[in-house]
Amino acid sequence: MARRVLPGLCTLAVLLFASPALHAATRSTDKTSASPEMSDDELKSVQALLDQMAASFVAGDDKACMLLFHPNADGRDKLAVNLQNEFRQTRYLKFEIVQVQPEDRLKPNVHSVDVRLRTELINRDRHPENQIPIKNSTSETFIVRKMDDGHFLLQHSPFFDNLGMQKGMGFLVGGLLAVMTLCAMLTFWVWMGFEAWRARPRNQLWRVIVCIPVLGAFIYFFGKYLPRVIRRKGSPES
Repeated sequence: MARRVLPGLCTLAVLLFASPALHAATRSTDKTSASPEMSDDELKSVQALLDQMAASFVAGDDKACMLLFHPNADGRDKLAVNLQNEFRQTRYLKFEIVQVQPEDRLKPNVHSVDVRLRTELINRDRHPENQIPIKNSTSETFIVRKMDDGHFLLQHSPFFDNLGMQKGMGFLVGGLLAVMTLCAMLTFWVWMGFEAWRARPRNQLWRVIVCIPVLGAFIYFFGKYLPRVIRRKGSPES
């Protein structure tokens, strides 16, 4: 009798312990497959929106990308500049939307979604054959707004805040080079002016010409100063 009852009791115990775990697993599966914050149709619409964004990055089309943003998107003007700088300096070989997960409903028609991106890019300022494509995989939060007709538009994302930063450094370096060039030209102008005023015999015409900003310095240098230096070096006394 004991041999028959013991296997039955063991089976019953296994079922009692396994049932809560199976129930929890089923609830977990249901929770991941459906989100109370966003329906399946809404999620598909957001996926389509982000796919269009990815296509605009590969095409390097900042105008097409801006059309995906809500007219009242946060920092719209700065965003347009960032995109222009980014596409001017970077070529996206691949831009893939790997996964889109709903996060929160911020307003009745505004949602935040977690998006996993995979990109492959190169620098436009260098020759493609000398570059190894840079591959990135990251997760970003996107804020999307649902329109009256059911489709979504982009509202904001930290992903766009750092775009074009490399170009910004280029502008900084270019600005420093411009300042250095300006200082060099002003120094040259002052030098030629000093040479014109101390030259003997005095020549009023050259003194007037050298007063023309920068251009007068070059005219005096090639028209008077350089020939005089050449004559001095070619004279027997030298």
